[in-house]
Amino acid sequence: MAISRSNDGFSALPAGDPLADLDIGNPRKWATFMEDFLAYDVTQLVGGNPYTLTVENACVDTIVGPTGVLALTLGGTDNDSGMLRLTSVGVQTNAKRLYFEARLNLTLASGGTVAANEIFVGLSGAQTTTNFIAAGGTSLAADNCMGFIKYDAGATAFSVNRKVDVESTDATVWTPTDGTWVTLSFYFDGSSTYYYVDKALKSTLVAAVPTVVMAPTLYVKAGEAKANVLNVDYVLLALER
Repeated sequence: MAISRSNDGFSALPAGDPLADLDIGNPRKWATFMEDFLAYDVTQLVGGNPYTLTVENACVDTIVGPTGVLALTLGGTDNDSGMLRLTSVGVQTNAKRLYFEARLNLTLASGGTVAANEIFVGLSGAQTTTNFIAAGGTSLAADNCMGFIKYDAGATAFSVNRKVDVESTDATVWTPTDGTWVTLSFYFDGSSTYYYVDKALKSTLVAAVPTVVMAPTLYVKAGEAKANVLNVDYVLLALER
């Protein structure tokens, strides 16, 4: 794989990739985190596991091979949900570059529908359950977040910046399909947030950039009585010092 020179350093990624400006030649410049779920603790208790799993009704977290995929499997009852977030992380926008990326898919149980699921992937504050997404599943309740949100009864996902309950969004940036892997990324350049789906730029948001401490967050909730599954291959985060 070729390594190319950018204005800030070297990159192994082609121009236009959402992570192309993340120069790999200077690790001192970046605070980085990558979770491949190879050493994830499903008990949330031992081994210094840094995660908090918040469950409503029923959701089971398992890891499947061969490269460590987190499966958040709903219990098969309407309004089952699972939310996984890093328990204590000092992630903030600070007028410098920030990158987030996750690879995932939604796998439906027999007879399930894509629209009848709520999904969030991105960064958020510490709020959970109906303090994160309203009970009806059609609006955010979180004070601060940035990422991708798909509401109940909607076929497509939005990009969203949300700062102290003030929201900026673009509709129809991602259309999930059953079992199809997708890479969701966003890049904050210090003022604007660029949202990518499978490395294609889909949205640019300028307003409502959150400034509080947030953490990587994965959320899935059923809007139907089906044991649907959110599978996550990895989460990548990089912040410029």
